[in-house]
This record gives sequence, structure tokens and C-alpha cells, in this order.
Amino acid sequence: MSRADFDYEKLLSLLPRHKLLKPVDLKNANLPKWPWPPLKNYNGFTSNERIHTWKVGTYLLNIGAIAKPKTCDICKHKKPIGFHSENYYNILNDPFLCKSCHSILHLRFRHPHSWYRLLDTVHPDKETWFSILIVEKIDLARFLRNTLNKKAMNRKFGTRPRL
Repeated sequence: MSRADFDYEKLLSLLPRHKLLKPVDLKNANLPKWPWPPLKNYNGFTSNERIHTWKVGTYLLNIGAIAKPKTCDICKHKKPIGFHSENYYNILNDPFLCKSCHSILHLRFRHPHSWYRLLDTVHPDKETWFSILIVEKIDLARFLRNTLNKKAMNRKFGTRPRL
């Protein structure tokens, strides 16, 4: 499959669904500071979008508004895990990954053999969000921006990730 044939809607439908465990007021939230340099774009999302999503996700985990799974969404091992975003506009769809799977996923563009080896190792028994990823960069952000008109985008997502 190539970038031109990639099914963005399928990816969005296969991402995990987390529940918000308690009400959250992000307008008055004391979000953590980002201590690292800016990030590269990923899936078309800018560094600022990615950093803001990290801040919100970390805040939600810290206050217990999202339950952190005990295993990696890809390899299912019980290792320390953290969230990963494919869609930075909806944090409740963030998979949780171990450091190894997270690194291999992000490096799949430069090292596709490592990505394919990981997929061969985990043998998902059904189609998953990660099993449909390709080793070419996609632009999910553009797809979302083009799919929704600007007014709907502002109403649905605002300038911050949706809960």
C-alpha cells in the first residue's frame, strides 16, 4: 500500500478508545512544562500540536483522568509504557506503548525492516491500528483538516486536543 491509497478513516476507527474517568477543566489546568527541544512533525501534526498533546496527556494521567493500561498495545509485554499519538486531535485515542515498540514505530520510515520484524513477532489476530500503518509518511492532520470544514474543526477540536 502506498501513501496515496492509505485509509485514514480505517486508522481512526481502529485506534483505541479510552474513557475519561472524571470531569476535567483544561482551561484552568496546570499543564506540565515541556523541557525538551521542539519535535519534528509527525503525521502532519506540528511540533506545537504534538507538545500540547503531550502536556494534556501527561496532565490527564497525573490526575487519574485516564487509566494507564498495564501492557504495551503492540507487543503486550508488561514493560513501562507511555502514550503515543497518531491523531493529536483526540487524546482519548492514544495507544500506550513500551519504549521499544514506540522507537521502532517512529523509526519505521528509516528502518522499515525493524518495523516489519516487529509486526511479524506480534502476529495480531485481527486488523489493528498498527498493522495497517505503512512505512511512508502520511498526513493525517491534513486529512482531518480537509475532511472537516474550518468551523466544524474549531467547534469539534478548538485549538487544543479534544477529550
